[in-house]
Amino acid sequence: MIMAPNSPVSPPKWRFAHTMTDEATVRLTTSQAVIRYLVAQYSSRDGAETRLIPGFLGIFGHGNTGGFAQAIGQTRNEAFFMEGRNEQGMAHIAAAYAKAMRREATLACTASVGPGSTNMLTAAAGAYINRLPLVLLPADGYAARRPGTILQGLENPAGADLTVNDCFRPVSRFFDRIMRPEQLLDTLPRAMRTLTDPVETGPVVLSVPQDVQVEAFDFPTRLFERRVWSIARPLPEQAPLNAAIDLLVAATRPVIVAGGGVLYSRAESELLAFAEAAGIPVVETLAGKGAMPSSSALALGGLGVSGAGMANEVARTADLVVCIGTRLSDYVTASQSIFQNPRVRFIGLNISYADAVKYGGLPVIADAREALSRMTTIISDRHATPRDDYLAEVSSIADSWNATRTLAVSAEPGPPLRQTELVGILNDDLKAGDTLVTSAGTLPGDVFRYWVTKPDVTVHIEFGYSCMGYDIAGAIGVGLAPGDGQVFALLGDGTFLLSPSDLAVAVQHRRKITVIVSDNQGMRSIRRLESRNVAQPYANTFEYRDPYSYDMDNPIGFDIGKIAEGMGARVLTATTREEFGTALQVSRDCPEPCFIVVTTDAERAPAVDSPWWDIAPPEVDADGQLDAARETYKRGQEAQRFHY
Repeated sequence: MIMAPNSPVSPPKWRFAHTMTDEATVRLTTSQAVIRYLVAQYSSRDGAETRLIPGFLGIFGHGNTGGFAQAIGQTRNEAFFMEGRNEQGMAHIAAAYAKAMRREATLACTASVGPGSTNMLTAAAGAYINRLPLVLLPADGYAARRPGTILQGLENPAGADLTVNDCFRPVSRFFDRIMRPEQLLDTLPRAMRTLTDPVETGPVVLSVPQDVQVEAFDFPTRLFERRVWSIARPLPEQAPLNAAIDLLVAATRPVIVAGGGVLYSRAESELLAFAEAAGIPVVETLAGKGAMPSSSALALGGLGVSGAGMANEVARTADLVVCIGTRLSDYVTASQSIFQNPRVRFIGLNISYADAVKYGGLPVIADAREALSRMTTIISDRHATPRDDYLAEVSSIADSWNATRTLAVSAEPGPPLRQTELVGILNDDLKAGDTLVTSAGTLPGDVFRYWVTKPDVTVHIEFGYSCMGYDIAGAIGVGLAPGDGQVFALLGDGTFLLSPSDLAVAVQHRRKITVIVSDNQGMRSIRRLESRNVAQPYANTFEYRDPYSYDMDNPIGFDIGKIAEGMGARVLTATTREEFGTALQVSRDCPEPCFIVVTTDAERAPAVDSPWWDIAPPEVDADGQLDAARETYKRGQEAQRFHY
C-alpha cells in the first residue's frame, strides 16, 4: 500500500526483527536461536505443564560442530545432553522417551552432514508410523555454495538444491530447510504446533546448512520467552456419538479393539469403565498392549497374527467392532481376514478422521478419554440387547486359552529354556513401576500373546515399524522419563548384533537398564518366514557358510556376552529357570547397566493356531516344493474381506 503524505492511516508494522526499531533484540547464530527457543517451550494437558524438549542428543562432526554443538553447549544449566554412538539409536532414544511421556514431551537430535544425518531416517520413519513427536536437526551443505562440491554431499545434476536430507520429507510431519536465519520466526512456531497437535504429531525435521547454522541475526527477544502449547482433547459431536450408541445397543456380539491411542490419551480407566458398563470384551493391538488390565474378565489380550487365541476367536464372530485409537494394521487384522461375521459393522473412535473411517467405520472423531467418558454415561442409561449367553461363551473361551498359556510358559525339561518360558519368568518378576521394552523378531509376539498385564507394569512394544535395533535405545529413552521402576530391554541375539553400540551409550551415561538377550544363535523369526517361502532355506542362522554353494555347517557360537562385557556392562548368563531368576535378582540390585544372556531354543515353541498373514510365496519354483505353501496362501486370500 502506498501512503500519501500526511495520511491519517498509519502503515502496518511488519513483524520482522530486522525492520523493527521499537523491540528489543538479541544477536544469536541460527543454531543458538533454535536451541534457545526449544528450551523455552512447554506443553500443557489437563492443567499440567511439561517441558516439551528437556534435552538433546547428538553426534558431532563435519557440519554441526560450529553450529548446533556449540549452541547446545551453552544450555548446560537448562537442558541435558546425551552423546550417541549411532545416529539411528539416539533418535530411537528420543522417540521412546516421547512414547513414555504419552507424547507430552520429546527430545531433539542433531547429526553431522551426510551419512550422520541420513542414519536418523529409520528412526524418523518409526516415529512417523507410531505418531510420536520427534525433533531432528540434520546438518546440510552450504547455502552459499562457496566451497563447491562438498565432502559427504550429494551432487545431483538434475537439481542443484537437492541434498540427501530431502530423503526426510516422506517421513516428516513438518520439514523445512533453513536458508536464512530470519526464517526461524515463521518456522519454529509451526514446528511446535506440529509436535503438540495430537492429530498431526510426528517427526519435525529442520535441515540447516552448515554456513547458515553459524550465521548471526538480531532476533526479537520475545521469541525466546517461555511459551506453553496446549495439547487438545477434542470432544465428540453428539450425532455420531448417538449413532454409535445405537449400534452398541443393538449388537449381540460386540468387541472393542484398544489401540495405542488409548494409552496416548491416558484413557485406561475410562476404557475399563466403558467396557464394564456396556458389557463388551476388549482385545488389544500391539501399541495398545496394557490398555486393559488382565484382571478384568472382559480383557482378552492381543489380537492378530501373534495375538492370544481367545482374542482372535471372539473377533472372528463379532458383529460390531469398536476400534479405539488404532490404525488397524495388517498384523492386527490378520491382513483383513480376522473379522469373518458377514454382518460385522465398525465404529472408529479416533482423533484422526483418516483412521476413524477405515473398514467403513462410523467415525466418532474425538479424544479417546473424552469420548469414552461420555459413552459410558449414555450407555448406562440405555438398555442393551441381553448378552448373557455371549459373555458366558467369552468366559469359556478365555478359560480354555488361559490353560494354553499356562502350558506355554511353564517349565519343560531342559536346558535350554523355551523362549516362552523366558517370557513367563520375566512376567512374574517385574514389579510395579517397571517397564519392558521390545520391538522385533519372535519376542514381541511371545510377549503380546502370553504376557499378563500387571498393575503399574508397562509393556512398551514398538511394532508399528518393528524395527530391529530399537530395544536398547528404547530402554534408555524410557528410563529418561519420570518413574521409580526399572527398565528392561528384551531382544534376540540377531537384533543385538545389528546395533550393540546403544549399550555403550547406557554405560557412558550411567543409565541403569537391564538388557535381556534370548540367545538362539540366529534370527529365528525371519528363518520361519524363509522356511515357509523358500524351498531350501539358506540364511538366518549363525553358522559358517559358503557364499557360492550356500551350504551351511557348524555353529559359529557368537559370544555376545563378551561384546557387552567389553563395553563395560555387568554380564550375567543363564541356561535354566533358576539361573535366569537369580540373574534377574542380581541385575535388580546392581546400579550399573546389566546384560543377561539367556540360552534359548526357539524351535521348541508351543504349537499355536495363528491367524493368516499375507506373506506371499512365489507363484513359480523350480521343483514344485512350494506348491503346498501356495495353496495354503490362496486359502488365506479367500478369507480376506474388504469393508466399506
